[in-house]
Amino acid sequence: MMCQGVSIDWREFLDWHIERYRLAWRSLTRTEEAEREYLFLYKQTPRELPVWCDGELFVAEWGARNRATRLPSSGWCPREVLEGGTWREWQPLLGEIPAMYAYDGNVWFQVPKGIQAVVLSDQKGSKHVYVLTQPSSRYYEVMTRQDRMPVFLGEQI
Repeated sequence: MMCQGVSIDWREFLDWHIERYRLAWRSLTRTEEAEREYLFLYKQTPRELPVWCDGELFVAEWGARNRATRLPSSGWCPREVLEGGTWREWQPLLGEIPAMYAYDGNVWFQVPKGIQAVVLSDQKGSKHVYVLTQPSSRYYEVMTRQDRMPVFLGEQI
């Protein structure tokens, strides 16, 4: 499994985001000096991710747990699958996960500018977010012991 969690700076969310998406329980502060963050883990219930798409920030299901949606059930989309057109039938949109930290291979690490995402809509119009992935860089593979890594916005690690 790759990119199993992200942490989002509290300034990304407006008060109505916190209320609408019931995010208060995700709030944490790592140390007394640290800023507040919101934690999103793949193994949490509900399994959700915040994403910027079409100029709007929203929180949507991470992947698709419900087989009735006929969407891919994993929480990740390999870049080569997206570019190969395999997901074309779902009319994928690119989005950006405003992550400041990510969790993978039992390691938390800083994310320079965010993570690229793919947004799909199911037959009811509900949105689902997938982390866009690529083969790991040597550095990332050594750090996390994973063979795939997220597609980062801006510089790669």
